Amino acid sequence: MAENTNTATTNTGSTKTTNTADTSDTDNAEFTAITSQEQLNKILGDRLARERAKYADYSELQEKAAKFDAAEEAAKTELEKALSRAEKAETLVKEYETRQQVEEWKQQVAKETGVPVEALRGSTLEDLQAHGEQLKTMIGTQQQQQASSTVYLPREGEPERDAHALNGDGLLESLLKLVK
Repeated sequence: MAENTNTATTNTGSTKTTNTADTSDTDNAEFTAITSQEQLNKILGDRLARERAKYADYSELQEKAAKFDAAEEAAKTELEKALSRAEKAETLVKEYETRQQVEEWKQQVAKETGVPVEALRGSTLEDLQAHGEQLKTMIGTQQQQQASSTVYLPREGEPERDAHALNGDGLLESLLKLVK
């Protein structure tokens, strides 16, 4: 470790050298090396005690701050409390009105586009209209694809002629016809 030294000249011309790197709490004490764990523990314990002493009243300050906040809340006038409740109520009413407006827009767009209300997404009329048109084109193309790709099923829509119940007389009759 480098040692810092300061040199000062007095009125008489003599030079004085001071060691500034190893200063402790007392200016007259000379530095002594720590040679045992007990000495280190004692020095660290003293330092920790000084730090803890700085914040000894922290919990008291927290309690005082909590009491102050409670007193400040109690000191509010009834008018301030009523204003606070009114502001909260106005906020809730605005949220409700916004939700209602969006639901009305969804109904309107659903009627215009033929898309179910549950499928529409958006918070403005423009968003809902754009989404409705997008879904309408997607649904339309799917229906066209389904109509153009019909599958031929033999006997589709015709009643089955040879179907018989397994526990009925029809089965017995058809077996007898085959045997004869």
